[in-house]
Amino acid sequence: MDALLQDLQRAELVVGFNHLRFDYEVLHHYTVLDLHQIPNLDILVELQKKLPHRLSLDAVATATLGVEKTAEGMQAIQWFRQGRLLDIAEYCCYDVKITRMVYDYGAAHRQLFFRDRFGKTQSVPVEW
Repeated sequence: MDALLQDLQRAELVVGFNHLRFDYEVLHHYTVLDLHQIPNLDILVELQKKLPHRLSLDAVATATLGVEKTAEGMQAIQWFRQGRLLDIAEYCCYDVKITRMVYDYGAAHRQLFFRDRFGKTQSVPVEW
């Protein structure tokens, strides 16, 4: 945990999807540091500035890149209870890869996509 926290402190920018409200809340139990002071770009927060509703990483990745997540966070909790740590590690690694791909796409094209409640693909501008 100490190594992770040191890496976060040294990072030029921490990019994630809902990491400010989820991951950091977990990590705050292990440090007195205010992780919000680290340079952060939370893709979900950026999308919520432009949209009146919340999107999932899977919804953005599917519409933008044509790739889907391998599982959902609740599945990872079940895997943990079952001792399936390798499944959790694979899920997390793929989640990080998808997050990076979404970030890179947004940086290159200045927009991401999602499907609205009618199934129509919509774009949302991003500024990173």
